[in-house]
Amino acid sequence: MQEQYRAQWASLYQLISQSPVKVSEINWREPGNLILQTELGKVHLGSYQASRLAAQLQALDQMRKLPEQVDASQIEYIDLNQPKAPQVKMFAPPPLEKLAEEPLQNPEPVPSDL
Repeated sequence: MQEQYRAQWASLYQLISQSPVKVSEINWREPGNLILQTELGKVHLGSYQASRLAAQLQALDQMRKLPEQVDASQIEYIDLNQPKAPQVKMFAPPPLEKLAEEPLQNPEPVPSDL
């Protein structure tokens, strides 16, 4: 952990430990982007601000039903830089050329009387 964050660690950890959404990892390597690994996936919070973190965690709690609405494996990360306007970043679909190269999964048999 960078020296500049040591003083803020106690307040950060206290808020995150009270989060209703389970947090399994805190990544503070980039000063401008605190990243949490949560039960909903990766969450980008932007730069740490104690005054904003509570609102970000509340917004995350309100997104609990996201996996029921979106395939969780397609979510790259949840962006809570602006907790009042959260964004879900999806993985880019594979290029059409790549799709054309992949064989069909369980292709339908073609009737022989056609």
